[in-house]
Parts: sequence; C-alpha cells; structure tokens
Amino acid sequence: MSAAKELRESLGATAHVAFAFCSPDYLPHLNDFCEILRVDGHAINVLGCTASGLIGGEIESEAVPGFSVLAISAADASFPALSISEEQAGVLTASTAAPQGSPPHGWVALTNPFRFDTETWLSRWTPAAGGSPVVGGLASGGTTEEDVAVFLNGKTADCVVVGIGGAAR
Repeated sequence: MSAAKELRESLGATAHVAFAFCSPDYLPHLNDFCEILRVDGHAINVLGCTASGLIGGEIESEAVPGFSVLAISAADASFPALSISEEQAGVLTASTAAPQGSPPHGWVALTNPFRFDTETWLSRWTPAAGGSPVVGGLASGGTTEEDVAVFLNGKTADCVVVGIGGAAR
C-alpha cells in the first residue's frame, strides 16, 4: 500500500495507466495487487506482466521477488486498454479495437509467449494500425506456463494492449 500511496502523491493526479511488472510470486495475489494500485494509487487501468528482472530508479535486480510500476498521467490523453485472447487474435485488429473518433498514435503490447502467437498476431495487427507503431514485449519470470502471466486490472490474459492517444504521443 505504501507504493500505491507514493504513486498517488508523486503524480498528484489520477494515473490514466499504470504499467506493473512483478515477479512470479505475485501471481496468487494479482487481483489484490492491481486493486490496491487502482484504489489507493488512483490508477484507472493497471496492466503488466511477470518479469525475471525488475528496474526501479537506478537499480536493476534479477531473480528477486518484487515489482516495479510506471504510472502515466497526461492531460487530454487517452489510453484505451484491452485484453486479447488467442482465439480473438485472428479477428480483433487495431482498426476494430481503436476507439471511435481518434485512433491511438501508437500501441504498447504485452504477450504471454506460452499462450499467444505474437508473430502471427503482429502480422495482422500492425497493418490494421494504419502506420501506428506497436512496441512491447514478452512476459518472463519462469520456465513454465504457470510462472508467466500477462494481466489487465488483475485478470490474466494472453495479450494486453494499450493505445496511446489524444495529446499523448
């Protein structure tokens, strides 16, 4: 809770999105972890994945328990977030997922390499994004499917995508 309070106080505003990276030992507590960041940290959406290394400030740690959070608050910006299952990967594209009106300028995608065919999905998503860049990465943190996860607001997913739109570039 102290990290959520620090997040809220340091931003001085509601976080539109918080990227959270955690060690696999957080998986049984993922819903509570995200809920604390949303309620006490005032983050609208919390998305992230497990990781084998964590970075905070000027310190990088490998194979240790913990988490790292990057929260973003930007006036007149939009950060639409959605989870995509492997079954939706062939149907849901950037053009169908984009909010009506002003499509995002870019996308951040996090995928679970044990559950999601990232290369095939990117080959469909990227052309439909209309030239908007797609950046991101693969979840890590373990050698088995049970130790690796991608999540949005406490619920695990195969892929999580957030658009960067409005005044944010």
